[in-house]
Amino acid sequence: MASSASSGASDPSQEDDHKHAIEESTIPELVSVLNHLQEQRVQIYRRWEEGFRGFLQGHDLMLFRHTCSNVTALFVSISKDINDIEEGFKKKDRQDLATLTREIQGLEKQKLQITTQRQVFLTSWFVDSSAPHQAPAGGCHGHGHGHAHGEPRPIPPKLDEEEEQKREEELTTLDGSLRRLEAEISSRLEDLRLEAE
Repeated sequence: MASSASSGASDPSQEDDHKHAIEESTIPELVSVLNHLQEQRVQIYRRWEEGFRGFLQGHDLMLFRHTCSNVTALFVSISKDINDIEEGFKKKDRQDLATLTREIQGLEKQKLQITTQRQVFLTSWFVDSSAPHQAPAGGCHGHGHGHAHGEPRPIPPKLDEEEEQKREEELTTLDGSLRRLEAEISSRLEDLRLEAE
């Protein structure tokens, strides 16, 4: 079963086909599609973070806005597909799987909010430090994910030592929140896989 996020389904006949495919899918097939959609989310977050890093380093606001627009559209499509899978679980009398799917969606929403907050925070840090670029108004808003953990953070220009430490602590808190949410999402996905067996 192909997801509408990857197939670009948008017209009514494609949406009907998509919903019919969900109704005809087995529980393992729905879980497989859900896992694939989550993997797509991770890839989109990586692309978003790369675009944000490019903005901080190259100051190309229009390119970053374009990246935000694409990322938002993809996140909306994935979220819709996952909501359809949740409904598919309900129709198959698997409220337990539907509940886990709803929890994953809620955690993803929090992750998107904190990722956006982190980008706005870092942009402000650069702007306050006299970096010669204009900040994007509010960063990327929409539906999505965060920065790629394990990669080096963007390094903002230096501020006075006390302000630098305060901002480092806030960034550490935001990064910690993202790691916690990612761990919770992974845990719910594992629970869902086990419950579906």
